[in-house]
Amino acid sequence: MWKNVVRALHGYALWETVKIKYRIKYPKAVLALAGENARLDRAALAYLDFYVKRKFAKEAVVLVKDRKTAKRVKRRIGGKCASFSIRICICGPARMEKLYDAYCFYKFYDNIVFTYDSRPEDNRLGMLLEERLVGVGEAVCLGLFGLRQAPEGKG
Repeated sequence: MWKNVVRALHGYALWETVKIKYRIKYPKAVLALAGENARLDRAALAYLDFYVKRKFAKEAVVLVKDRKTAKRVKRRIGGKCASFSIRICICGPARMEKLYDAYCFYKFYDNIVFTYDSRPEDNRLGMLLEERLVGVGEAVCLGLFGLRQAPEGKG
């Protein structure tokens, strides 16, 4: 147990560093792409504009694990989001996991979501993805972004 607490504290200190480095404050939305499920990450990027509108944010920060993913995100997003600016930041896999551990321990920022679907066990996103009648886009909108419904004609 102490190991988890120390890891969470380290993750929170890391969050403070990331917050200062990338100037994360309200109203800014943060999407952390875990890289566990490529379809899930693509759907999260496709519906990012709806999440930013829901949070009344003016900017979005997308945290990724490596340069390869950052290039993919840049190609995927392109110039689609004209209503707000997007910044892509490389965080690294170990740092991303520590941030998520800290977030699971203590919800330090309301406008951040992680695309982990396998942990923790009661992960709402993971539960929705296991349902046969719910598609990936709907799971992202309902389970990850907390929208009331999935917008039509996307993803």
